[in-house]
Amino acid sequence: MSTDTSKDAAASGISPAGTTRATIAARFERLPLSRWHVTVRLIVGVVTFFEAFDQLLIAYALPELRDEWQLSTGDATAVLTVGSAGMLVGALLSGRLADRYGRVKVIAYCVAASGLVSLALTACTSLTPFLALRFVQGLAIGGEVPVAAAFISEITRSFKRGRFVLLYELVFPAGLTIGALVAAWVVPAAGWRVMFAVAAVPGLLAFLVQRGVPESPRWLAERGRLRSLWQERRSPLALPAPTDPRLLWFVREAWPSPATGTSLVSGELGSGQGLRLTVESDRLVVFGDGMETDALELTWGQTVRLGISATSLRLTV
Repeated sequence: MSTDTSKDAAASGISPAGTTRATIAARFERLPLSRWHVTVRLIVGVVTFFEAFDQLLIAYALPELRDEWQLSTGDATAVLTVGSAGMLVGALLSGRLADRYGRVKVIAYCVAASGLVSLALTACTSLTPFLALRFVQGLAIGGEVPVAAAFISEITRSFKRGRFVLLYELVFPAGLTIGALVAAWVVPAAGWRVMFAVAAVPGLLAFLVQRGVPESPRWLAERGRLRSLWQERRSPLALPAPTDPRLLWFVREAWPSPATGTSLVSGELGSGQGLRLTVESDRLVVFGDGMETDALELTWGQTVRLGISATSLRLTV
């Protein structure tokens, strides 16, 4: 199915891109809470937890640093505050970077940078490189936290959005608390270098973020980067060529979850094969080109059958 909606959109004063963004926003409002939402929030929450963990370590490393490097009062103040200065700059810059390059990419890079800096801090033997690295780590931590909060907000429905964002924000003080408890035990027993080495391990979460967290659909829509479900889910199914007698199908909104019980969300139909769907919800939208203005809407008890037609049409423009 296909319909040219550009003329209708232009007549109403709304651009096709604006129509698409509105469609995506409306689709998100219909999504029920699923395992996908929970998984993404957990990953981003764990990342923020360890970023807070890294931020507080300096307070427990400072007494040993003062004795080892003979720091003055001014030096100690610089050690404590340089990270916060970096966080301020990082928070100011990260919003623009996230708007340009994507929320997930900025979060992943910030996590990786924070972990690498923690590892580099263990090799410091003087104050100057230590301060420079702490400033860079502050940039990473300050950049991750607000972008992650924006990401959580964008993948959440407006209903109870404030509650979910608030729960996410509580992860940061929780990380500060756990970081304090761990540092109070590790630093006296093994030294500040070991503590920062331990803090570098969560940097590996950057790979999990890149592979396990999809980009914000709202951001993709704003940037005009509307990827297909085949791309978004990294489907192993091979896309059919224009003349192939094959058809790929995807369930866009029914992500596998305990709430829906859905386990089959994609498949392939060959010549002579068919797919029969019986609706057991208030609304099912079936469309062939991603535009809900060109769609078949069904409700409770109705059935739709899909298959490959034996007749081929060659369209010319």
